Parts: sequence; structure tokens; C-alpha cells
Amino acid sequence: MSDELVEQPPPEVEPQLPPPRIQMFTGIPDELRAAVAAYRTNYAAYTVAQDPAAKAAYKTASDNAMATINSVIANASAASNANTTYIQRFIASYQNTTGDIGELQEQTRAIRTQGPALQNTLAQTQQLHSRTVAAADETSLYVKAGIVFGLLIAAGIVGTL
Repeated sequence: MSDELVEQPPPEVEPQLPPPRIQMFTGIPDELRAAVAAYRTNYAAYTVAQDPAAKAAYKTASDNAMATINSVIANASAASNANTTYIQRFIASYQNTTGDIGELQEQTRAIRTQGPALQNTLAQTQQLHSRTVAAADETSLYVKAGIVFGLLIAAGIVGTL
């Protein structure tokens, strides 16, 4: 199996088991065909045989073939029952989670409608907080005022007043 992340179901729900790994048959399995052929051959030989030793050997062989046939059928039946149980549990689980899916869809719709407005508000808030007020540098202000005052004196405007 792969290393996938599997969410744990809520406590009130039975954990789901994966279906058993069984080879799927689209027709009659080769093992069953061989067992049926062996049964048919040995049973026919058993009914025709006159020798008690040969008759007993054919009877044993036909009984073994019938046991193999029954075993193959029992395995196929068990696989079918396991798959049916898995499908029924899956359907029950799906029916339980359908309500949850509906709630998630409603939440998604709400996010889609409210999302753009919230995104705009966030962008505006970030812009306001990112702006920094430049502190006034008083030294440069005094230097500029001194230069202007010096030019005015040089021009003779301030000295005449």
C-alpha cells in the first residue's frame, strides 16, 4: 500500500476497511474449469469401472475434485460477501458525510462573497501600518534658515530694517 495521509473518522463512525484484495474473475476461473473436468472424467470412470480397486481410486479422485470445486465456490462467495459489506459501509459513510459536504459548501460560498471585502480591508490596514512618519530633522531646518537669513543680509534687505 502507499504512504498516503488518511484522516481518522469521528469516534461514532466505524473505521472503514479497504476491500479485500481478490483477483477479479470475468468468467469461470481456470482452477474451477480444471476441477470440473477432473470430476467429470473421474466420475465417468467410476461409473463404468468394474474393478473395486479402480472404482475406489476414481471415487477418491472425483471426491477430491468436488472438494476443490466447493472450495473455489466458497472463496468466490466470501469475496463477494466482503465486497458487498465494504460497499454497504461505504454507502453508509457517504450518507453520513453528505451533510458535512453541504455545510462546507455553504462556508465556501460565504468566503467567496465576503472574501474580497475582507481582502480590501486587510490591504488598507497594511498600507496604514506600513507608512512611517518621517521625524523632522531640526538641524537641517536651522541650517536652511541660516542660509536664507545670510542671503538676506548679503542682499542688504535685513540690515536696513
